[in-house]
Amino acid sequence: MAAGTLLVALAVGMAAVVPSASAKARNVKHPKLVFLSFAATNNSYDAPMLAAANAEARKLGATLQVYNANNSPTAQYADFQDALVEGGVSGILTQPIESTNLIPLIARAVRKGIKVVNVDQVMGRSYRTSAVQVKGLSGNVSFNPYQLGTLFGQLAVQACETKHLNPCNIGYLYDIQQSTLDVAIHSAFVAALRKDRHARILDTGQDFFTPTDGETAVQTMMSAHPNINLIAGSDQGIEGAADASSARKAVLVGFGGSRAGIAGVKDGRWFGTVAQDPATEGRDGVLTLVNAIRTGLKYPGQNPLDSLPNNGVITRSDARLFKGEWAG
Repeated sequence: MAAGTLLVALAVGMAAVVPSASAKARNVKHPKLVFLSFAATNNSYDAPMLAAANAEARKLGATLQVYNANNSPTAQYADFQDALVEGGVSGILTQPIESTNLIPLIARAVRKGIKVVNVDQVMGRSYRTSAVQVKGLSGNVSFNPYQLGTLFGQLAVQACETKHLNPCNIGYLYDIQQSTLDVAIHSAFVAALRKDRHARILDTGQDFFTPTDGETAVQTMMSAHPNINLIAGSDQGIEGAADASSARKAVLVGFGGSRAGIAGVKDGRWFGTVAQDPATEGRDGVLTLVNAIRTGLKYPGQNPLDSLPNNGVITRSDARLFKGEWAG
């Protein structure tokens, strides 16, 4: 809520310096918005983001149309092209699957007078920032993948030390191993592990964002390496690990901050998880976009983790402070 209040105050405070070309934008009472989702259908992470975005749009007198790319960068590029030729669109929210392929279309949108705000995923070449990276964007509301991976790795080290795992043999779950997002999170995780000379990744698997695939991957890793004593992965993968009979004695460390993850931390089955707030991103993304349409202002990047207790790192000692914005 504080982020939204800050944005409104910023818009009011800077209105006097908005160029005259922006005056027309302020007269848009019912802006038409398009949300370019990476996977809007049957996705437990995206669902609360879209629900919050729709609620905020209604509150601000806007309409929101969702395009579902179903995890296809090619389809998402085509969706953006369709949005550019659709009549009456005032603003576009991007949730990019690939971090750079939509950039040329942002320039086209700006030339047509359409404001663009990026949410959740990286738009640009760096995975170490939540700042606006692309010329023409009116704002960016997303987590910082490298920061998330660092916190994730530090949490794993904390688990290794707290549980006296020596050596600390880690089974690491990618979501999609070849994705640039997973590469960024994994590289930060590995860098954080260097602070514990007893910690090492013994094997890896992929969960494809589902508990079922996570369970299968964990069973495979444990079969090859029965001495794995800690499993790290996204909350969906760790849900699968919790169901894997071969991993019952392993320490579980996740990232995502889902309701399932927080429940696991509270009951002691999981050591911890790192929060992600998709609903906050959806709400603040729409608020930023509508403010940009009505004022012509551009806003600095926002990282939802920055306003959370302990930077969003959830352990049993502070799990009561978190509710979780998505099911898991």
